[in-house]
Amino acid sequence: MQACIYIKQLDVFRKDQRPWVKIEVPPFIDIDDNNPGIAVDVTTVNVGKTPAKSIEAHFYIEKLSAEEEPKFLGQHVGAYSVGIMFPNAPQTFVAKGTWFYRISPENYRAYMDGKSYYIFYSRLKYTDQFGIPHWTQHCNFWSQVGNGVYARKYADYNDTDTN
Repeated sequence: MQACIYIKQLDVFRKDQRPWVKIEVPPFIDIDDNNPGIAVDVTTVNVGKTPAKSIEAHFYIEKLSAEEEPKFLGQHVGAYSVGIMFPNAPQTFVAKGTWFYRISPENYRAYMDGKSYYIFYSRLKYTDQFGIPHWTQHCNFWSQVGNGVYARKYADYNDTDTN
């Protein structure tokens, strides 16, 4: 009985002391009329109590028609890896250059007319000081008219492990 209580307490302690890495993305995008494309500023923050190690993140953008629900099969637009991320020290990775997602004039018009929308999603993997693997994933959508129809899909994608 005593061993069972000890194991439970150790698990609670480990979860409290572990790193918790979150991904922050602006809730809107600004598309330039003269050079249509999406550039995204991504900030990752370890809001936990200990450093995160071996961080690896991948970012995707998917274009969808206004009636289409997300499939999460978008174009890989960027990745990064970091050896260590200390608690409460934001690291901003600007999604420009290779992370820039060009939009054709036709797709730009469709977006501006509310006939299409874009989702930006990511998955980040890391380990804690005990070598236990963790992950978090994040999704934003951008639309000129709002797309509440599939809001549950985006909400369900936003998740993290419970190790």
